[in-house]
Amino acid sequence: MISIIISTYQDKFIQQLLINIRDTIGKKIIYEIILIENHNLYSISEAYNIGASKAKYDCLLFIHEDILFNINDWGSILVDYLKNDSIGIIGVAGNDYLPNVPLGWSGLYECIQINLIQGNKEGDIIKNYILENDKNAISLDGVFLVCSKNTYSKYKFE
Repeated sequence: MISIIISTYQDKFIQQLLINIRDTIGKKIIYEIILIENHNLYSISEAYNIGASKAKYDCLLFIHEDILFNINDWGSILVDYLKNDSIGIIGVAGNDYLPNVPLGWSGLYECIQINLIQGNKEGDIIKNYILENDKNAISLDGVFLVCSKNTYSKYKFE
């Protein structure tokens, strides 16, 4: 069972994402969608914390509204990953370096840990970033984050 928390401010993306989730999450996965309307009301951290406070299920997935899943039954994959006690949080874009100044995950190319397909508004693939193996990162981008409710309660967003 997965609580999917989405900070949304661009209405043009949300319907496409909701259909994509329904069609790809997996037929056996029970899930809820928690939409946090965020038209410059909150930081992404605040929006995700509000969503987490409303979540019913133990698996928390935090995502941006402008993504699409291209793997079928990804919900089962996430739930299975979180059964491993050594996994704290899973993301698709991050960095293995934490600088002293604000810097996005893409700021230092040699330190990037990323596994995603980036596209443009027309649906064309711009770049396909695929990791050969799982990698550790010390900072993650909020585009896609998944963790257990227990992990979240120890490390809430700031």
